[in-house]
Amino acid sequence: MSVSEKVRILFGFMLAVAMSSAGQVNPDQVAEKVYLHIDRSHYRSGDDIWFKAYVIDPATNLLSLNTNNLHVELISPKPEILMSKIVRIENGTGNGDFHLGESLASGNYLIRAYTNHMRNYDSEFFFRKQIKIVNPADTDFGLITDTVSILSDFKIRYFPEGGSLVENVISKVAFKAEDGSGRSCTLSGSLFSANGDSITSFKTSHSGMGYFMFRPHPGESYYTIVKNSSGEMKKVPLPEVHQTGISLSASFSAPNTLLVTLRTNAKTAASLFEKNLNLTLSSRNVVVRSVKLRISSIVSHFEIPVIEFPPGIIRLTLTDEKGLILSERSIFYYGQRDAHINISTDKKEYQPHEKVRIKLSLLCDSGSVISGNFSLAAVESQFPKPDSLFPSTITSWFLLESEITGPVEKPSYFFNSFNPDSKENLDLLLLTKGWRGYKWKDPGMAFQNENGFVVSGKIREGASPADGVGVTMGIFGKNISDILYTKTDSLGCFRFDNIDITGDNKIVVSSPNATNKTPLNITIDTVIYNPAEIEDETIAYQKHYFNKSKILSNRSESGLNNSGRSKKVRDRTVSEKLNTGILSIQKNDVENPEVTSVSFTMKGFDEPRIFHEQIKKLSWNRSRKTDKHSLVFWEPNIHLKSDTPYFIEFTNSDKPGIIKIIVEGITGEGIPVSGMATYVVKQSRGENP
Repeated sequence: MSVSEKVRILFGFMLAVAMSSAGQVNPDQVAEKVYLHIDRSHYRSGDDIWFKAYVIDPATNLLSLNTNNLHVELISPKPEILMSKIVRIENGTGNGDFHLGESLASGNYLIRAYTNHMRNYDSEFFFRKQIKIVNPADTDFGLITDTVSILSDFKIRYFPEGGSLVENVISKVAFKAEDGSGRSCTLSGSLFSANGDSITSFKTSHSGMGYFMFRPHPGESYYTIVKNSSGEMKKVPLPEVHQTGISLSASFSAPNTLLVTLRTNAKTAASLFEKNLNLTLSSRNVVVRSVKLRISSIVSHFEIPVIEFPPGIIRLTLTDEKGLILSERSIFYYGQRDAHINISTDKKEYQPHEKVRIKLSLLCDSGSVISGNFSLAAVESQFPKPDSLFPSTITSWFLLESEITGPVEKPSYFFNSFNPDSKENLDLLLLTKGWRGYKWKDPGMAFQNENGFVVSGKIREGASPADGVGVTMGIFGKNISDILYTKTDSLGCFRFDNIDITGDNKIVVSSPNATNKTPLNITIDTVIYNPAEIEDETIAYQKHYFNKSKILSNRSESGLNNSGRSKKVRDRTVSEKLNTGILSIQKNDVENPEVTSVSFTMKGFDEPRIFHEQIKKLSWNRSRKTDKHSLVFWEPNIHLKSDTPYFIEFTNSDKPGIIKIIVEGITGEGIPVSGMATYVVKQSRGENP
């Protein structure tokens, strides 16, 4: 009998009482995901930051249609929100930019993006990216580094597969080693029993990670002696060994077949005899399959087909009849990601100021015709560090980084087919990382999806609410001139929802005074800029944590807050923060009793600037000696179709060097795609370096 036949027989026996079903999810209970394709990671003061936003429904990975408002913020090292934008999202995408002031100090800054609905969950779901800003006027600007490595200190943590060590159960123990700055480090070590007996040795294999196998004995405890590359040594205990428990391991026996192994000891097996256990397999926080089973031996193997799962992390959770978690494991499923992008240039070498012609081809392995939404950046780069070869991409973010806790070093390494050990090392990463659980902050949904802007208020006739009074709102802006109408309710309240405006707009709210006896009083609920809390924001791998107390932007103003209190408008001008702009309210002259009105300026969606070569050429007039990461070209809106090539042309800058072309986007089927190519700009003859 073959091994595969044994597995199938055991599989059938164990699942005699099994049930499996496709998962369902309430769309209001899943946090959206946001990714920003940012043109680069290094800037000078006075530069522009360009970005393209992608917002998806994580349950399907399709571009989200649930929201139109995306909050994008630039956060300083202090930390303070220096700039904020409300970016218009249409069909799941949008774009925008920040202009950096000339006086901005050198340092590591953070770009953060989130929708209002995402604020119902922990802020760890927000998109974050560290950028470096250099101000040449700072005398020490050249000393800014990404991290400060403290080799004299290090730590190592151990992660038994399935969650715990169990007596007489062979276990895979993964580990993660970090230096004093939080970066991965290289080390080696040995495992010993409490009596000092040597059991096995181990060493790191990738980014401070590795593993070893061993079987704990009853009543024993264990420790390790580890040594880093500088010769420093430490004695570190292993996690406690439990008398009972189950170790859950998982691997792929075939590309679309998951082999699950449950290992336990005789004492545990006896306690679970004839008791139903439940194994759930979830992806993107959606239970895709649930299997009921019973433990029939101390080692059980069975296979589960996972071809219906989307690409990404599969989380396996084993629970008892009461729902108590017995063991957990995460594994990455590459799945049917058959979309790729090919980037080619008409030449490999160019002269300064020479025109470049780029061809983009969206490819589908299955031969189907697919399409997608993409963005492109062409950046001057000297590849200063090996890490820059494997940066965060839309693929690594949506499928990996947004699903696990903490930063990931060289995240796109795991999605590069030229790295032969990438799958094995990704499995180590999942063994040493926790996943992000979609847990509500509060029982109710406090933060709704935003689809435009809101103007609300109250009308009183003397001391009483004005019931059923007509309210007219005029909107007058650069690209809009519109009149809206509604009526007050029994409390005198009115509300205009889903207002679609861009930039600064004049708003006039008016109501006719039908009686001409008692003057009407219009109160506008002023909406302040109320950003998400800045809570333990981590700047990349630095040991630079923001104040552990929750900090709100120092822009807090009076007006409407979470308690719903509003500021009344008298016969005077009031200035308040409205979203990211200024609300200036002016009540009409009280000598006109027929119509009562207020007018104010309201800022809507950010109006993104258009990158063009004139802007780029103006920036070249400044000295760029210290800038090795200048943006050559940016195009945020590219629509690709697999049966039609797409061409882009632009002109090189005046500097020689390596130009890196980065293209990112997502297909209509929800497949994130990223690609990179390079070409060379050679120094002109006779030009001094």
